[in-house]
Amino acid sequence: MRNFSGTTYVLLQFVTIGYGYMIPNASQLGFGASVLAAGVVLLPGALLGAASAPVSGSLLDKFGPVRPMFTAMLADLRAFASKR
Repeated sequence: MRNFSGTTYVLLQFVTIGYGYMIPNASQLGFGASVLAAGVVLLPGALLGAASAPVSGSLLDKFGPVRPMFTAMLADLRAFASKR
């Protein structure tokens, strides 16, 4: 299970960094938004992440790394699949 846990973590980090890069760039280059507007687009996700960090940390402490990361990976994949 250790290998699966590491792979999941790396993939989730790629998704997070990808969204953090693609969303502001698409806002600026594709929609002509200002730099401020492109940054503000990321604000709800950043606030949600900050608010969910204590809950996520307690789940990590309670269940270990595999269950929370696997659940998050499934949620990400489901959200991605529903957009197609």
